[in-house]
Amino acid sequence: TGLLVTQSGHGIVELNEFKNHVGSQIEVSSQSDPLIRENSIHDGHLSGILVVGLSSPVVEGNVVYHHPYPQVEVLDDAEPTIRGNKICYGEGAGVYIYQNAKGLVSENDIFQNTLSQIEVAEGATPTITDNKIHHGMCYGFYMHDGGSARFVRNELYKHTHAQIKV
Repeated sequence: TGLLVTQSGHGIVELNEFKNHVGSQIEVSSQSDPLIRENSIHDGHLSGILVVGLSSPVVEGNVVYHHPYPQVEVLDDAEPTIRGNKICYGEGAGVYIYQNAKGLVSENDIFQNTLSQIEVAEGATPTITDNKIHHGMCYGFYMHDGGSARFVRNELYKHTHAQIKV
């Protein structure tokens, strides 16, 4: 892992480059709430950003790309704000929210990820609004059984499969 914020950690992580780490590039866990802003996060071996364990970071204005797992992965009751990022060119999903996670995914440009651009599963209940979701190799938005999302004012186009699968 390039950066681990844990045990109610706070702070500002701004204008850095995270690349080529064995774990997730950035992991936020255990009720932490940092501001992660305007970083370049790329070419890792797992997820670009992993948010778990009742954490509520603000992830804003980053460029997240080229990861084999979800570019941004949110689970285990986490509730981040993911806003104004460019999330692209991943081998997994762009944003994957599951295991009772919540949060806000807003005003992002999400494109050219191999799996769905945004996936919601397993008790997750995020709000997804005002995103540009395009040029995906699978679905634009995929809601699995057990997931529920408020999906409002998103622009979806040019996906290999359906724009939305519920």
